[in-house]
Amino acid sequence: MKRLLAEGEAPANVARFTLDTVCSVVLRATQEAQRRCPGLPVYLPGAPAAVRALLENAFEHGIKGMLQGAVVRLAFEVSPDALDIIVEDNGASMEDAILEKLRQTIQNDAPGIEGVALQNIAMRIRWFYGAGSSLLLERSDLGGLRCVLHILRKECS
Repeated sequence: MKRLLAEGEAPANVARFTLDTVCSVVLRATQEAQRRCPGLPVYLPGAPAAVRALLENAFEHGIKGMLQGAVVRLAFEVSPDALDIIVEDNGASMEDAILEKLRQTIQNDAPGIEGVALQNIAMRIRWFYGAGSSLLLERSDLGGLRCVLHILRKECS
């Protein structure tokens, strides 16, 4: 049985991500993506801040309160036409209705009550990389939420 943390209590093994750390990770991933997929820019504007916000979201809303067994995964997938930056967690499962509402919120530019941070990320990704690039929300195989920054190569060139 998992014990939840009391308000204000922090587990000893919580990772802290600074913007510099995330920038470094995204830069390394971008360099690898460049090697595999010519046409991507050397620097992806907005991506480090978006990844940091998604990581913070995973910690705050996904695994907050889990004393042990918490997982947040940061991954990168490169295809011939896109770079996907993936942040997912094994946190509490989200109801289908809430997940659908968040998906609708991030697709619209009109402000919503929930998912404002996710909506801001989605708007920035579209602004930097065009309408074909996006933030996708899915259920993670880990059990929580899977957020994918999908950046089309043709729109980065």
